Parts: sequence; structure tokens; C-alpha cells
Amino acid sequence: MIQKVLIAIDPSPQAVLALKVARSHFPQAERHLLTVIDERDYPMRDGVSEAPESVKHGAERLLRDAAWPGEHWDVRVGEPVRAMLHHAEQMNADLLVIGTHGRRGLNRLLSGSVAEELIRQAGVPVMVVREARVPDPALSRTT
Repeated sequence: MIQKVLIAIDPSPQAVLALKVARSHFPQAERHLLTVIDERDYPMRDGVSEAPESVKHGAERLLRDAAWPGEHWDVRVGEPVRAMLHHAEQMNADLLVIGTHGRRGLNRLLSGSVAEELIRQAGVPVMVVREARVPDPALSRTT
């Protein structure tokens, strides 16, 4: 039985959908919302990422606004996969939930996939949530 769920949150529609899915599938679980500010996006000083305070405050505001009463939330600065796995271990999570863009081909090869890396490294199940693809009517039209 799933008792503790870690949900990766960012401002993307995929993350919002992942949060909705986690809430609907695991309403009784203890839910933790986590935003990771990628340290690689900011310069380092003395071995520590210098993510601007405005970015940290923005992430905190996002989580405060998204969290329901009783849900825990946290903001971490670090490498996303490592930070999520560390947080999951600390809270003894039974499940990780993450949204994905569902990139394919060269775009995926160049950008990598946090979700894919989590699946490879996590010691607990990972639920990957992706919006359903809407078929392009122009491609399915017959002449």
C-alpha cells in the first residue's frame, strides 16, 4: 500500500497534471511536493550554486500555492535526479510521481530525461505522467 508519495513540481503543465493524478490516485497518502532548482543553470561560487533568491522565492511561492492543507513541500537546489532521490530516501517514500514532456527522437537525446533517469536509479516505483497526445486531424484525413 502506498503511504508516502513524493511529487516533483515545477511550473509546467506536466507537473500540474502529475500533482492532480497523484492526489486522485493516492488521496490517503502523505504527499510531499518537491521543486528542485537545477544548480547547473546558475554559476558556482566556492563549490555552491548561486541560484538567485528570487528564483528560490518563486519556487516557494509555487509550492505554497499548489499545496493543499496537510501536504508537505520543499525547495532544493541541486542536480534534479540526485536531489529527488535523496529527498525520497529521507522521507522513506513509497512512490515518486513526475510529469514528463514526452520528448522523442533528437530532442530527447539532446535534452535527456529526468523521468527516465529516475526510473533507472530509484529504489521505489516511479509513476510518470504525460498528457495524452491529441492526433493531428491533418495527418489522419483521408482524401
